[in-house]
Amino acid sequence: MTDQLNITFPPHQAAETSREAARQIAGDVNALQRRVLDVLKRFGAFGCTDRELENATGLIGSTLRPRRCELREKGLIRDSGKRRPTPSGRPAIVWVVTKDDV
Repeated sequence: MTDQLNITFPPHQAAETSREAARQIAGDVNALQRRVLDVLKRFGAFGCTDRELENATGLIGSTLRPRRCELREKGLIRDSGKRRPTPSGRPAIVWVVTKDDV
């Protein structure tokens, strides 16, 4: 079944639960990326940290972070160079869109 969906799994995610989660999300990847991108567009130059993106999109971190990484790899978002503190006080990257027309 995995071959039919054209999904590959990193070695550390070979557990059946991970494969099932990837199968379930495979059809929604573009929609989830769009959700993250739309929030970042709305925040403009102020941008968002991962925690802020979680709050604004309603996505949990384990779903949000891979989508954010995919958007970064596509060149649609970037590290703004700014940092804001997390609730624990640690600095977090502030992400922004690279183009207004995406």
